[in-house]
Amino acid sequence: LFGLPALFRYPLVMTIVGLLTALVLVTINSDQVGMKYRQWTELAVFLLFGPILTIGYQISCGGQIEEEIVFLGFVTGWFSVFTLHLKNFQQLMQNSQAGFDNTIAYLGFEKGKKFLVVWWLLFLMIFNVYHFSFTSLYWAWILCVASGLVSLAFIASILALESPLGSGMERVYSL
Repeated sequence: LFGLPALFRYPLVMTIVGLLTALVLVTINSDQVGMKYRQWTELAVFLLFGPILTIGYQISCGGQIEEEIVFLGFVTGWFSVFTLHLKNFQQLMQNSQAGFDNTIAYLGFEKGKKFLVVWWLLFLMIFNVYHFSFTSLYWAWILCVASGLVSLAFIASILALESPLGSGMERVYSL
């Protein structure tokens, strides 16, 4: 509702944004062309929830494209793809039985566990590089230590999984 005045002020722009949003929602959720069931969806999720989102927001606020915003988009995009992988890992058995062709189903359980741990460690590295580059050292160190400590339990819970069945998968996702 807050965006309704923008529709009247810029009808062409808002129509284009609305159509692109509808297209993205249809392609992600459709049973026939649903991207969430295919490999390489990660690239679309990374771009849409990462650099495109942050750069678009920066431009809409009247700003110029800055290095910090592009880097922030990289961080948010990487984390968005991680949540997609984590959800696919949680539903590994259902996705494999249904024949979905996402990256985690392709890798399987054991390789998927290692893939998630590596993806998360790369995210931590990117996250901390961003903070050390664009925030004060005080907050960068606090976030570095805090994210590292929180990650220990998360990584341990992933590596402790012995089967894609059971409540262990739910616990990993709930962390």
